[in-house]
Amino acid sequence: MIEWIKKFFVSFEGKTTQPAKCQVCGLNATNYMLIEFKTLELEEIEEKILMKMCNHCSKDVLDKYNPERNPAPIIKWNKEE
Repeated sequence: MIEWIKKFFVSFEGKTTQPAKCQVCGLNATNYMLIEFKTLELEEIEEKILMKMCNHCSKDVLDKYNPERNPAPIIKWNKEE
């Protein structure tokens, strides 16, 4: 009888997951930002940072580091030079 009452009143029983939070302001995150480090010779360093960000914070970062919204330049690099 008690199990029937539980099933009648409890519609969902389980773990609820919290939405991802922005690591800058704490709002709900909608984007990931991957920060990758390279040397001046364009050799990859194995350290990378993956951040969860909301739309507002990601726009702030883009405005700060790329105010004109220019795409990244494509540079052909020869190590012999």
